[in-house]
Amino acid sequence: LPQTVSAQIINTWKGGTPGQESKWDCSKNWSRGRIPDIFDNVIIPNVSTGSQKYPIIKTGMIEINQLYIHSNATLTLQESVRILVNEFNNYGTCIACDRAVKIKGLDFFTFSENH
Repeated sequence: LPQTVSAQIINTWKGGTPGQESKWDCSKNWSRGRIPDIFDNVIIPNVSTGSQKYPIIKTGMIEINQLYIHSNATLTLQESVRILVNEFNNYGTCIACDRAVKIKGLDFFTFSENH
């Protein structure tokens, strides 16, 4: 049987692209120059000394490998958003993660705001 091996890649939020400062699905807002996908370990750092713009996801189903929100960083999920991850680490603020983030293999969407 053929096997496929995929390496997880770190894709870090930069934000601040003119006119799309907080837009998750703007490739220029990411360190890899592309929107995160299923293989990415996504890092939302504290950008208070940089762009000062944190990501907002407005719609859709996002599937990534890992989501890591640093202390003093923020991710905002609007009403129709769902995120599917293998691992979730929240040391900052994740608005609406309690209803929108699902860890693969678990049957619920329950997290505290500072997990």
